[in-house]
Order: sequence, then structure tokens, then C-alpha cells
Amino acid sequence: MTQAENSEWRRKATARTAAPFRGALGVHPAGSLVVTQTVGRLEDGRVVTFDAPSPVALALGAARDSCARAEALRVQLGFTKSKAHPFRGIELLHVEPATVVFDFLSSYMATVIFSFAALEYFANEVMERHSNTLIQLSTQSRARRGTKRRTKTIKLSAKSLERKPTDEKLSVILPQLLECPSPKGLNLWARYVQLRRLRNDVIHLKGQGVNPKVTSPNAIDTESPLLKFFSIDPSGHVATSVDMVGHFSGHIPWGQFDWLESFQLDPK
Repeated sequence: MTQAENSEWRRKATARTAAPFRGALGVHPAGSLVVTQTVGRLEDGRVVTFDAPSPVALALGAARDSCARAEALRVQLGFTKSKAHPFRGIELLHVEPATVVFDFLSSYMATVIFSFAALEYFANEVMERHSNTLIQLSTQSRARRGTKRRTKTIKLSAKSLERKPTDEKLSVILPQLLECPSPKGLNLWARYVQLRRLRNDVIHLKGQGVNPKVTSPNAIDTESPLLKFFSIDPSGHVATSVDMVGHFSGHIPWGQFDWLESFQLDPK
């Protein structure tokens, strides 16, 4: 892979050329990346075309940039003793300034959402490539009264499984499509579960998660996803997403994710 191709991780590649060919910009050597084009009409009537972006790279790029911003804002946070003393014997620290706190939480939230979205996009992209491949799944049939539920194995096309949970796509479906080991059971899977749970908490954020009712010292430990932002390094979420894609990318023959090796967690 050339240095130029290494840096062009943003484009959606579909294959590599088997032999040299002449294009509009000159002769391309064998092994050149073939990228797709997005063509469409704008609302003002102009028809445009551009290199189609890789959905996975779009999400990872957004996660990485948001992470960098969150890390830069984290060091600006100040923890000062609060004059309020709602509970005897417990020192209260006020995090400020408020504008930095807000921007930090917002950037961290975007990091979590886009890190997980990259995995959703990745799983869907691989399944789209193998839409007619049959996948073997174990399902449980409904039990009649007084009998146990029976487990049976069925085969379905990858296309019919598009709405399956991301967990099942990554642990069962993709390993079959790419003929590779499942990440489930590895340390990587535990990291993924942590990312998924935090993403779900953020996506389905409720009032209690933003402003938990603390009426006693015991209620201080009420879980809130926003509180986790202050203690968990956001770069770990991006790294988890990159590592999960990397678990599978070596088994993808068409070179679409070769750029992952050169993807930098720090934006340049």
C-alpha cells in the first residue's frame, strides 16, 4: 500500500485492481484501491459527485475528534470546595467553569455515540457484502404448557438478519461470514460491553441520569452516565471500536479496511 493510500482512510474502498489500468488521471498500478462515488442532485438543482466516504471512517473520525476535544477540556476543569454542606462529614466539590463542564460532557457524549455507531456501520457493511450467505443460528421455540423450550438450529440469509442486535452481529454473524473466531469471551468483548452499556445509557438518558435526587448520603452513589465521564478515559472507547473492527478486518479480502492500520487515534 502506498503512503497516499495509507492516508486516504476516509474513502469507501470496494476492491483492489488485479492489473494496471488507465483512468482519467493516468495509469494506475495493479493493487490500486477502487473507490465508489456518490452522485446526486442538490436542492438548488446542481448535480454533484464526490468520493463516497467510508461510514465506519466517518464515525471513527467523529469519535476521535470529539475525544480529543473532551480530553483538552478535561484539563480545564476545576474542582473547588463548595460552600454548601448538605450532608455532615461529606466534602462537596464544585466542578467549574460551567461552560467547560457542558462542553466536556457534550464532547464525551459524542465520543461514546460515534464509537459505537462505527461498529454498527461496520457490521452492516460486512453483512451487505455477504447478503446471500446463509447464517446458522440457534433459536428457541415456544414451549407448550408443561414442556421445556426446545432449541433448534436454523439457517437464514445475512440480509434477513439486518435488524439483529449489534451484539449478535459481532459475536455470531460476522464470525461466520468471515470465517474467523468470535470476539466473545475475549477481553475485547468486555470492553465492548462497557462501551455498549454506556452508549445505551447516553442514548436513553433520563432526568434521573442528569439530575439524580440526592436526599441522603446513601443516594450520592446513584449511578449516572454523566458522572462516569469524569473517571473513564474517553480515548478507551475509540480504541475499543478500532480494536473490534481490527479483530475482523484481517479476514476481509477486498481491502476495504486496510486503512485501519494507519488510522491515528490522535487527529492530525
